[in-house]
Amino acid sequence: GLWQLERAEFKRVWDITLSERQNQAAINFDSLLQVIAEHTSNANSEQQTLTGYRIAVSVSPVSKQVLLLDNQIYMGQVGYLAYQVFQVNASSPHLLVELGFVPADKDRRILPDISAISSGRYKLIGRIYQKQTNPLSDHLMAETGNPIRFQNLAIDELSQLLGYPLLPVVLQPDNVP
Repeated sequence: GLWQLERAEFKRVWDITLSERQNQAAINFDSLLQVIAEHTSNANSEQQTLTGYRIAVSVSPVSKQVLLLDNQIYMGQVGYLAYQVFQVNASSPHLLVELGFVPADKDRRILPDISAISSGRYKLIGRIYQKQTNPLSDHLMAETGNPIRFQNLAIDELSQLLGYPLLPVVLQPDNVP
């Protein structure tokens, strides 16, 4: 039972941390890069430590490729979380942006018809998060095509599949353009 008490204390502290991060002003992209560097160099940090920071960035889409995270449920409906990759500047890793939930067809062979966000520059404000690793299945398991359907948000494998570096976090914007 001691592990349950330790876990309860961790969750209590984590809730406080998330509340503090949500109440802070949005950080810029350079500050986000610093936060990521600090957390990845800390061997004792938990995977969730980057979740909850608010960020304001000016981005442009890298391509018209839409990515679909499979087996998601929203309001009792099965579907996907849709993503698109954006860049802040040419020299930095790209940022994966969550576009929202898309319902699935009853026939799994039929993928949703989703239009990617078109070229241009967009100001996005939102929070970043990291998906927790699934210990039973932590590989991307991507299918080819557009959109790309995948089973797990394995950022390293997704980066290899796409052919460019991605930050280890996802931006969940307040408003999607």
